[in-house]
Amino acid sequence: MVKKAVVESLRCLSYPLRVCLRPFGHLAFVVAVWALSVSAALLGRQDDLGGFAGRLRDAIHNHPEVTRRGVRMAWIAWGVVFALACSPLDPVTRFA
Repeated sequence: MVKKAVVESLRCLSYPLRVCLRPFGHLAFVVAVWALSVSAALLGRQDDLGGFAGRLRDAIHNHPEVTRRGVRMAWIAWGVVFALACSPLDPVTRFA
């Protein structure tokens, strides 16, 4: 009985944390796809790493349902962080 209550309380606490951290995961995914695109363009298809990066980038871009939500969430996360940085409530300059 106690174990079930502990599991339920952890589940209730982890949901808000996941909701807050999910946009940053999408942002990291978008940055990773961008890095693949840049490395494929810089190295070219003749290089082994460039060819692999290009094929991986093409495989990811062939599935727009994977990248569409990630791009949207990345822009939303960027907008929220930018608005926070521009506001008087900026945590960096507030405590510095």
